[in-house]
Amino acid sequence: MVGGTGTVNALRPGLFPHTEANESHSNELVPGLNALTPVKRVGGDNDLRAAVVYLASPGASFCIGQSLAVDGGWLIW
Repeated sequence: MVGGTGTVNALRPGLFPHTEANESHSNELVPGLNALTPVKRVGGDNDLRAAVVYLASPGASFCIGQSLAVDGGWLIW
């Protein structure tokens, strides 16, 4: 928005195995994903919440049109 105060950003979550879609397989998936993820753990609700809080905060007021990857480092591969 030119001249306005609005921002538009997006979250790009990586693999979050503890979801309804993966509920029956999450215990099987987690050890392998931990090993493959650069931070050596899978993402959780708090990881996404922290990103949302940041994007909604005054500290992100100059971040406009960004896609924030919350993926534990998968994009570095």
